[in-house]
Amino acid sequence: MSVHHIKRRFLAGAGVLLVIALLGWSVDINDAAAAAKSKYAVQLGNVTVPQNEVLNEHGMILVPLSTITGSMGLDMSYAFQRGLYDYHVYAMPQKTKTVEVWGNDIRGYWVSTHPNGKEDDEDYTHVYEPDSNCAPESDVCEVLKETYRGPIIRDGELYVQVRWIAKAFDWKLAIIPDGEGQFLIKITSNTEGS
Repeated sequence: MSVHHIKRRFLAGAGVLLVIALLGWSVDINDAAAAAKSKYAVQLGNVTVPQNEVLNEHGMILVPLSTITGSMGLDMSYAFQRGLYDYHVYAMPQKTKTVEVWGNDIRGYWVSTHPNGKEDDEDYTHVYEPDSNCAPESDVCEVLKETYRGPIIRDGELYVQVRWIAKAFDWKLAIIPDGEGQFLIKITSNTEGS
């Protein structure tokens, strides 16, 4: 066996060991990420939200708005409103009020309610309103990203904080520890269709 042949075998063996080490390392990273992500489970009514739809942003748990409406049996409409800033408006009418999630990437998203049939500015109650930086004496504003804790778009899906949406609908929100470092966030409607 020549020195060149031995060198080649050594390099091939070292390469295999490196690949094994890297695979083992990446599995540890993925396991850690999965463990961190699975610390919270969300139950909407009697429906458990799939773990891949649960986000933890700034210590707040978010799930897709479409998952919330589907799980809780809500009707939802969408409108695109043009203006100085184009707005996306998701409205969920109830018996006495309408819950809206509306906004855009520049101004941020609001979670608001208003009595049915009343849509003037003073009729809105904002459950969440983003802080913004506006030019003096102008309507030109941008969301303050450092303090923003509102709904976000991920992979084309609008994610909303379960705490804000529960408050908007007057739903009960309970955080139940399982004793093993994990928590179930359980949301129930005590006023179906209010």
